[in-house]
Amino acid sequence: MAHENELQPILNNQLAEPDYRDTWGKHLPIALEYARPVLESQCHVVRYFQVPDDRRAQFTAAGQYRETTQSVTPGSFLLGFQQKNGDGVGCLIQITDQATGHQLFSQPMPSELLFRNGAYFLPCPMPILNPGILLVEIWAQGTGERSIVLVVAELDREFAATRGCLDVC
Repeated sequence: MAHENELQPILNNQLAEPDYRDTWGKHLPIALEYARPVLESQCHVVRYFQVPDDRRAQFTAAGQYRETTQSVTPGSFLLGFQQKNGDGVGCLIQITDQATGHQLFSQPMPSELLFRNGAYFLPCPMPILNPGILLVEIWAQGTGERSIVLVVAELDREFAATRGCLDVC
């Protein structure tokens, strides 16, 4: 007798989304707990960076590739990103920290697997190391605008100095 492949139910329903309560866990509450120290930090300010910017976000054909670097102050944390695709057609995304060569995904990730309501929150904040350059690669799956907005808790030295959390010599 063949049995259907069933996913194990999640016992703690507070960690499950209503639509997937019996089969799929929600990582957002856990990710927010990991991000809490950064989000509540007196040294960091949440900033948004559109990559690529509006002038370069237009793709003319499916499969077209674009890479952009984004400078972020070392000591900051990448919290997640938002999708900025007006027509709903997705793209493939890869983000690489140039200091370490660390790639966020083992292979370019389809945006439709990442985003819920247009946003993706990392399972835990990714520290930005010196020199603070992220390589953002996007492969279009259709024509139109294809960009993402990086959500960063940026170390703002002037702001941090006024809050007293950095010693300024």
